[in-house]
Amino acid sequence: MFGKILYQRPILKGNEKPKPNAVNEFISPPIQVKYYFNKFGKDGVILSPSDSFEEMRTLYVEGAEAYNREVEM
Repeated sequence: MFGKILYQRPILKGNEKPKPNAVNEFISPPIQVKYYFNKFGKDGVILSPSDSFEEMRTLYVEGAEAYNREVEM
């Protein structure tokens, strides 16, 4: 409904560090995608470039509003 999630930020516990990719030299350059709040406004969601602008805009606005409500509390 909100487009394909290509990458979701891993949730790290305590002082855990993100694991580096095993083969860094062979990774192709990233395709151009945009970063938006997800529905809950916490973890970012990257939507595929095929998603419609309206769909992305709605998702961003809803996420931002939810995030603002949480910050104000």
